[in-house]
Amino acid sequence: MSDIDSTIGAKALQIRKGAGLKQEDVAQIAGISRPFLSLLEQGKRGWSADLLVTVGDALGVGAAGLLPDPPQTPREDRAAG
Repeated sequence: MSDIDSTIGAKALQIRKGAGLKQEDVAQIAGISRPFLSLLEQGKRGWSADLLVTVGDALGVGAAGLLPDPPQTPREDRAAG
């Protein structure tokens, strides 16, 4: 799968473990199988918009909570000069 699938999967795993949740519990709430959730977390399956919503909601972070953080770029100081 793509780098984004791996990145989202790793973030989902981090959030799930940080919350002390089991794969079985998250999968049941999201309406998917535990093996499929495992494949998503490993980046071996692609994340659709529906999966982002259902798994994100099951983890309590919503779809946006699973997306990678945007890169930080320095902002120009508009007050200077």
